[in-house]
Amino acid sequence: MMATRAKLLQAELKHADTLSTAEIDRLERELARWMEDCNSSDRASLDWTLRFLGSAIATARRGYGISRSNTRFVDLRAPFLEYAEAVIARRFPGGAN
Repeated sequence: MMATRAKLLQAELKHADTLSTAEIDRLERELARWMEDCNSSDRASLDWTLRFLGSAIATARRGYGISRSNTRFVDLRAPFLEYAEAVIARRFPGGAN
């Protein structure tokens, strides 16, 4: 959990010139809710989340380093995806359903 928060903080620092204090606060609250939701969600919900967020990040990665908005999206959302992946590995060992 602390690693996820640290990764988000690194992303926030990387994009500090484009983030307002309100946006940073919102991201912190959103991450806290995300963690709670992931820890209480069933496997099907987590799988859907991984597909949806993973697809959005994969699409944005095509413009990573080229488009500032794509780079920012990937950097700020990757910690969310990584946390969901870690929760699945921890709560549902043994692979996919």
